Amino acid sequence: HAAIRHLGARVTIRSRKALCDLVHTLMTNPRVNKRYGRVLQHLTVADDIVKPWAHTFPLRLPGCFFTSLASLEFCRLDWTQRRLLVYFCRYLRHFSSVTSLRLTQCRLCSARDLRGLINVFPKLTDVSIDSIVVSRQLSETPIAQQHQPTLSPERPGITGISTWSHSDDLNPFDHEHCVELQEEILNTLSSYSTVTEISFYPSQFRSFARLRHFLYAFPNLCSIDVEGDPEWEHLDEQANTSLPAKDLEDRPWKYLSLSFMCSETVHWLLDHCSTRSCRVHSLCIFLSGLPRPTLLQTVEKMLQGSGPELEEFRWEVDSSILSQVSQNDGAEVSVSLTL
Repeated sequence: HAAIRHLGARVTIRSRKALCDLVHTLMTNPRVNKRYGRVLQHLTVADDIVKPWAHTFPLRLPGCFFTSLASLEFCRLDWTQRRLLVYFCRYLRHFSSVTSLRLTQCRLCSARDLRGLINVFPKLTDVSIDSIVVSRQLSETPIAQQHQPTLSPERPGITGISTWSHSDDLNPFDHEHCVELQEEILNTLSSYSTVTEISFYPSQFRSFARLRHFLYAFPNLCSIDVEGDPEWEHLDEQANTSLPAKDLEDRPWKYLSLSFMCSETVHWLLDHCSTRSCRVHSLCIFLSGLPRPTLLQTVEKMLQGSGPELEEFRWEVDSSILSQVSQNDGAEVSVSLTL
């Protein structure tokens, strides 16, 4: 009983020894300790790339033991040996209570393996991708442009996707340290048409046109959270490229948050969103530069289109920018409304 006092709702396994200790704690007397398995809700498995051990994790710790486990994160796992991945997934499917999966700095043989890993969990709703690498490239055609997509999911249910990075360390499997997401990863994520919420950095897409095609793949999308300014060129031309015809229901956006971007980037992203609906419940904008008339017109269009459906509107401009043009000590201009 003393050992279990150190087992909280969140556990991180960083070594083979830590895995063995946890196995010993939970499995010495399964009948008594089974209730301790219900304590764990968030589990992180961080492998050693020099002496890997994490491939034994689902075999050593049976998933059926953790009935309350909601989120599972794998860090620095190398799944390029397909035999190990098949073996891994065979036992991983017993973690049937998992609803959130996060892959951080991992490597897979192909994007099809990524899809297979996601589809292992029957109740999975949220997927987070943080600096993962696919070794073999299969295709570079965006799935929204394919007449017969080859990456259709085996099971529906994914409602949230995040590609935000929360680690300051570089991916040891990515020697080029590329910020952009690989096409195979984008195509695989695009195949989950049930997604309603997305978080990403614009710099993860090679162009605005590619980002538009990615967002277009999700007909049920209603929330977008995006940060950072990309280095895109010819935004005007990319914004005017045509997309395949698709009947989309005019449903209001639940949440649109665009932060740390220049006026032009925010304008074109909002303009793209307005082609689906000009109505929004919550609109939050944080500008890294001064607003331009085109952005003000787009924002006004969405606010007027939302009417009484608008519940929150936040508008902020970086105070360091204002200090360069204001004689008022650069006081930050901020608008925050709750209607």
